[in-house]
Amino acid sequence: MQREQGFTLVEMIMVVVILAIVASIGSNFVLSALESYRIAQTRNQLVQRGRLSLEQMARELRMAVPNSVRVSPGGQCVEFLPVVAATHYQNAVADQNNNKAEQTQIAIGNLAGQGGSAQHVVIAPFSPAEIFTAAKPAARVSITSLGPASITLAAPHRFFRNSVNKRLFLTSDPVRFCVSGGNLVRYSDYGFSTTALGGGNPGGKSALMAHDVAANNIAFELSPASQERSMVVRMHLRFSAGTASLDLNHQVLIRNVP
Repeated sequence: MQREQGFTLVEMIMVVVILAIVASIGSNFVLSALESYRIAQTRNQLVQRGRLSLEQMARELRMAVPNSVRVSPGGQCVEFLPVVAATHYQNAVADQNNNKAEQTQIAIGNLAGQGGSAQHVVIAPFSPAEIFTAAKPAARVSITSLGPASITLAAPHRFFRNSVNKRLFLTSDPVRFCVSGGNLVRYSDYGFSTTALGGGNPGGKSALMAHDVAANNIAFELSPASQERSMVVRMHLRFSAGTASLDLNHQVLIRNVP
């Protein structure tokens, strides 16, 4: 009779142990690859979300009235006056250096239909304090009507100074970006306030720009303008998703146009 051949018990146990080791190594490799892919996807989403938010804020800040940007004491909010249109005025306006009486109208060049949403006139501001004030003289005054060749002011007004180029800016009400409660929010249509800029909700309309956002030490930082340099707004934000986080820094140059 022919003797049957087969695996011994020891050989089978060795095969099972080897297969278990190979399976463990393979599964760890697959899990590691999947986790790396998930982390890469999360970071890519954070980069896209962060860049989109920063670029939107930068685009609006570049259209701010020169020297109108101000930052809250804690650096959680930045506020500015958006430019609606710009033109030149015809005659010198009443300021603190000439003897002209306070005026209610300003003769301007033809706006060609621009400035329909304008609510304020700003002339030659040197700092946000000259804009966000209820006293006179001031660099800003509200308007009641806008014609093709003249602007009617809401009240008799005197400016701090004349622009060397006789340039004036027509603006809407302020816009504010804030980091609050883990969100980046844009506020608008809350009116004009001459009080110090706070970090809370000013009312009006709010639009969520990004969630899970925090300040990287200081969210918004301002380098004021001077006659030799332009204003710079620096943004330091941390975007998060689960355990992943990404720090993004960006700066916006706002030209100091006289």
